[in-house]
Amino acid sequence: MNVNLIERFPRELARPFKDKIAWDLEEVNSYIKRFGSSYGIHISVYPFSTIDEGKIDYSSAIIDKIFIDIDGRGWLKQLQKIFRWAMIDDIISRYNMSGMGAHAFLFCMETIQYKRSCIHNFQSYLERKLKINMDPQVKGDLSRTFRMPNTFNYKRGRYDICMDKELIFNHTEEEIYQIASKFPTYKPKQVWYGHKLMDLSSFDIEEYMYGTKLSTDLNGDLLNDKELKKLNLPVDEFPNCVKSWLLDEELSYTGRYSLIIYLRDQQITSIPLMFKEIVSILKSILSRDTWLHVSTNLRIPGHNVGEGLRTVKNTYSNANYKMYSCYQLRDFGLCKTSCGRWHPIYE
Repeated sequence: MNVNLIERFPRELARPFKDKIAWDLEEVNSYIKRFGSSYGIHISVYPFSTIDEGKIDYSSAIIDKIFIDIDGRGWLKQLQKIFRWAMIDDIISRYNMSGMGAHAFLFCMETIQYKRSCIHNFQSYLERKLKINMDPQVKGDLSRTFRMPNTFNYKRGRYDICMDKELIFNHTEEEIYQIASKFPTYKPKQVWYGHKLMDLSSFDIEEYMYGTKLSTDLNGDLLNDKELKKLNLPVDEFPNCVKSWLLDEELSYTGRYSLIIYLRDQQITSIPLMFKEIVSILKSILSRDTWLHVSTNLRIPGHNVGEGLRTVKNTYSNANYKMYSCYQLRDFGLCKTSCGRWHPIYE
């Protein structure tokens, strides 16, 4: 049985914006040598079978594993749940600390037909069964990347390290952070666990078994200007079209949709932006009247009946809503530059 984490190609590399297709490990190592001293290095979860005119066909992803990403407080206890669950069924698995949370890789048979929905269904099932909180943006994502093992997370000041059972169960999160801050990186006593590949046939259906709605709970007041600055948004790394939307206080309906989807799905920030943060950003850029139209039911002069945040919530919460391509954005009048990209996220 030939099971590996990243040794099959071609794969996509990122820093963290995607700018390289690697065809072998030599190209991966060369990329790390060139950019690793300045950038966090990411690699695609899946290899791909189709490259069309230098562009990856994400639907050609070879699904050999399920990727679980857990960030935030309590990530270690959640990872322990995943580890125990995988060991009960002897599932082939391995585990990383990403610099701020946990990555779990659960390996499966390569028999999946409905790739996006199957991955989404299994991830949602495991989340409910184990009562864990995984990053919602990884669900069903064929283009997802993760931080390369043993590379540096510059924002957190720690390495991405492979974790063994001893580290997972006999240390606290803070102790693991301290271990991950040292070089040379931690040498696990064991990397691989389990002996069996998961059979995901019961999840391999075209429908989404658990729905595709993301939470739109605002939990209190929106972020003020000072709190927004603390997000340290890397706006300079955003595509030119997105930069222009962030400066448009009268951003159109389609523009607002595009901005919400971009901020939700982009992979530039090390932590995904949540609904409350995105709504706060939207409020900060829109004029008073446009924001009242978006956020209330009032009929503001020059606008139709107010949206009461309904459109914003519907746009963000539906995981099936995807970002327009650059060609579509130009047709909508939302892209006025020629930056050489074909998609704002999946360049």
